[in-house]
Amino acid sequence: MRIYFVLFLFLISILLNAQKFEPEKVTFEMLKASKNSIDTTAVAAILYRVGVVNFNYLGDKGFETVTTIKTRMKIYSKQGFDYANQKILYYVGNNIVEKIEIINAFTYNLKNGNIEKIKLKSDGIFDEKLNKYWGRKQIIFPNISEGSIIEFEYKLTSSDIVEFKNWKFQSEIPQHYSSFTTIVPEYYKYNTKLKGSIEPKIKYSDKNTSIYVNSGSAGGAVGYSFDCKMNVSEYQCENVPPIEAEVYINNIDNYTSGLYHELASTHVPGNFPKDYSTTWESVCKTIFENKDFGKELEERGFFENELKRRVLNAESELDILYKTFQFVKEKIKWNNTFGYLCDDGLKNAYANQKGNVAEVNLTLIAMLRYIGFDANPVLLSTRANGISIFPTRTSFNYVIAAVEFDGKTILLDATEKHAAFDAIPFRDLNSFGRLVKKDGTSEEINLMPTTFSSKNINLLYKIDEKGNVNGSIRTQLSEQFAFSFREQLTLISKEDYITSQENSYNNVEILDYKLENLDDLSKPIIENYNFKSNNEIEIIGNKIFFNPTLFFKNNQNPFYQETRDFPIDFGFPFSKRFIISIEIPGGYKIEHIPQQLNITTPNKLANFRFNISAADLKIQIVINYSINSAVIPEELYNEIKDFFSKMIIHENEKIVLKKL
Repeated sequence: MRIYFVLFLFLISILLNAQKFEPEKVTFEMLKASKNSIDTTAVAAILYRVGVVNFNYLGDKGFETVTTIKTRMKIYSKQGFDYANQKILYYVGNNIVEKIEIINAFTYNLKNGNIEKIKLKSDGIFDEKLNKYWGRKQIIFPNISEGSIIEFEYKLTSSDIVEFKNWKFQSEIPQHYSSFTTIVPEYYKYNTKLKGSIEPKIKYSDKNTSIYVNSGSAGGAVGYSFDCKMNVSEYQCENVPPIEAEVYINNIDNYTSGLYHELASTHVPGNFPKDYSTTWESVCKTIFENKDFGKELEERGFFENELKRRVLNAESELDILYKTFQFVKEKIKWNNTFGYLCDDGLKNAYANQKGNVAEVNLTLIAMLRYIGFDANPVLLSTRANGISIFPTRTSFNYVIAAVEFDGKTILLDATEKHAAFDAIPFRDLNSFGRLVKKDGTSEEINLMPTTFSSKNINLLYKIDEKGNVNGSIRTQLSEQFAFSFREQLTLISKEDYITSQENSYNNVEILDYKLENLDDLSKPIIENYNFKSNNEIEIIGNKIFFNPTLFFKNNQNPFYQETRDFPIDFGFPFSKRFIISIEIPGGYKIEHIPQQLNITTPNKLANFRFNISAADLKIQIVINYSINSAVIPEELYNEIKDFFSKMIIHENEKIVLKKL
C-alpha cells in the first residue's frame, strides 16, 4: 500500500488544479488612473495578489510544497517607484531547500495612446546569496514611470512542509483583491491562525479525484483507480485599506492582518499518526543542537591567552565582566549580518576580527563561561523581524548573551561599539526571548528594560529688554538616550551635529560646545554649551511674553487620534527633568506665571510635575516628566492622550512680564 500511496501523491500534483483566478486584462483606464479609489493618497496599490499552495512528492526526497504567487500592482507617483524593485527571500539551510522560479514579469505603460507591454529580460533578475542560510531573488522592472502597472508571477518550491509562506491581506498600500488557497491531502492537518482586524471570506471544500496508480514495471499495465480527498481552503479579501502606522508603535507587521499555517499532524496510510505541533522548547532545542550554535560554544583555545592578559589586572568580578565585554566589542566587528547561527565559526571570526551577530555574541558567551561566569545565549526576534505567531525556526533572527551576576540577569550585546554594559540596543527590545541553557533546555526571558533612561537638562538664561536671550545649557543622558546620542555622533561630525541642533532649536546660536564621556560608556553623556537667541521672545507694547522652556517645548500632542488600535510602545521607561533658572530684565515685573501642576495617570504609568517660584528678577522652575512602563496597552490610550494633552498645554503656557 505504501508504494501505491507514493505513486498516487505524485499523480495528485499533476492531476489536481485549484480554481484559477483569471484577472481582467490591463486596460487603458487602469493605466490612465492617477489616484487610487481606496486611498487617494496612495503612492502605489496592489490590484491583485493571488497565492496557491500545492503538494508534490519526489520519491526518496519526500514531500515538497509549491507555492505559486501572481501579483499586479499600480504605481501612482515617483514615491512608489520602490515597488518596482521586488525582493523575495528564500531559505537554503538546515537541510531545508527552497528555490524561486520567476515565471514571468511585465511592465505596462501608455505610449502614444497605446498600451505598451514590456517583458522583463533575464538581466532584470538577480539571485543573491545573503549568507549560507538565506538567499534573495530580486526583480527590477524596466521602464517605470508614474502610472505604470507591473505584473509578475513566481513559484516558491520548498522542502519545508511544516509551515507555508505567510500571507498578508493588508500592507502599507491598498489591496484591491487578495486570495490564498491551500490544497492539502487529507492525511495532513494544519493549525491555521488569522491575525489582525481584517476578516477574509473563507470557503472550505474538498475534491474527490480519481487517481490511476500504476504498480507495474515500466511498460506494464498493472494498476487500479481509486478516489482520494483533497482539502481545499480558500481565503479572500477585497478592497482592503492600507494599515496606518501610529506614533510609538513596534513593528507594524505585528498587527497587520494575515494568515499563518503550522503543520499539526500527519496520518499517512501505512504509517502511525505523528504529531508535528512544535513548542518554543523544541525549537530552541533544535537550534542548540545545530553544529553552528551549541557546538561553537565549546570553542575556547583560540582566545584563552589573549583573554587572560586582558582581564589580568581586573579589580573585581564586575570589572572582569566589563573588561571581557569591552574586549569582544573591540576584537570582533559586527558585519551587520543578522542570524542566530554562525557563518564562519567563532575561531575564524576571531582571527578575521569580524563576524555576524552569532559569532560576536557566542564568542562573548564562550569567554564568560571560560572565566567562570554562568552565561547563556538568548534567542530573540528583533523589532524589525516582528513577533511570531507560531514557534518556528524563523521566529528568531538574533542572539545575545545573558550572564548571572550578583543575583540578577544582565543582558549583553557586543555588536555595537557604543552599547553600554547595562543597555542592549533598541532593536533588541522586543517583548520576550528564550534563554538557552547548557543542556539545551530553555526558558522565557523578558527583554524589555526596567531601568529608566534619563535626560536631565539644566537651562540658565537671561532676557534683556530687546527680547534677546543669552544663556547656558547642561544636558546629561543615560542608558538608551546616551546610546542613541553616541550612535548619532558616529554618523555625523560634531560640527554637523551642532549645526543640526541650532536648526532644530529655532536657529539658536550655540557657542563653546563641550562634550564629555563620548567614549567612556560607563558614564553618562554630558553636553555643556552657551547659546544666544532672538527668536523666543515676543514683545507686545509694554509686555514681554515667552515660554520658559524656550526651544525645548513640545508644541503638539503626539496622541491626537480619537482612538488607537495598537499598544503604545515607548521601547523603554524614561524620565526627563528640567531645572530652569531665568533672570528677567530690570525695569520689568512678573505679571503672570503658570501655576504649579502635578499630574499622574490613574494607573501611575506616567506622571508630570511642574514647580515654579519667583522672587524679584528671578524665576526658578523644576519640571519632572516620566513614562514608567515601556509598553502601555491600547485600552489605556485615552488616559495617556489626556495626560499628554494637559502636560503640553501647561508647558506652552507663557510667562508674562510687564514694564514698570
